[in-house]
Amino acid sequence: MKEELLLAIEEFLNMSYAFINVFSLFTLEEYQNECKYLPKW
Repeated sequence: MKEELLLAIEEFLNMSYAFINVFSLFTLEEYQNECKYLPKW
């Protein structure tokens, strides 16, 4: 029972981690795109 729980938690963490990676990639691209239009100091 305990091992099943650990596996479920591990799977959940892997999914969250993948989601965060994708999300940060998208936000990073958006940020870089916006920076192109901002005046350079």
